[in-house]
Amino acid sequence: MSYLVNNRLPVVVSGTFFYQAWNHGGSMLPVSADYMRRGVVMYPNAEDQADSLMRPAGHGILLIGFDQMRREQRLDAMGQPMVDASGQPVYETGFFLFKNSWGTGRFGVENGIGAPGYGWIAMRYVEEFMTAYVSGRPTVRRVEVCNNGGD
Repeated sequence: MSYLVNNRLPVVVSGTFFYQAWNHGGSMLPVSADYMRRGVVMYPNAEDQADSLMRPAGHGILLIGFDQMRREQRLDAMGQPMVDASGQPVYETGFFLFKNSWGTGRFGVENGIGAPGYGWIAMRYVEEFMTAYVSGRPTVRRVEVCNNGGD
């Protein structure tokens, strides 16, 4: 997160793909159409981890921002909103804003930022199951190729 802030640059991350967490049609567990439309990717529950690791896959995204205060209600293995013993909602707090590669037709079409194809992924997911690639801004050198002064 400090790289995003200190350098004002996006960060590429990739790692383990959890089908239910991404609300993917390949999930053997129920998924949330609401979270798919809003581009919400939750931390995978234990059942999703076990199911997804039987059919390993990976995915890469571009992190472009974050909201440490953003919270979304966690979902159980049946895709239902989780509550604690007293009936209070259980939340995941802290999300990265990211650009996905799935196009703009279904994922993140109601994400609240007005740009379909973008979403919010739990920081805990990124920290535990993904690896980041970061680099500085490239240096572009202008090189005269044909000696006519126009390159």
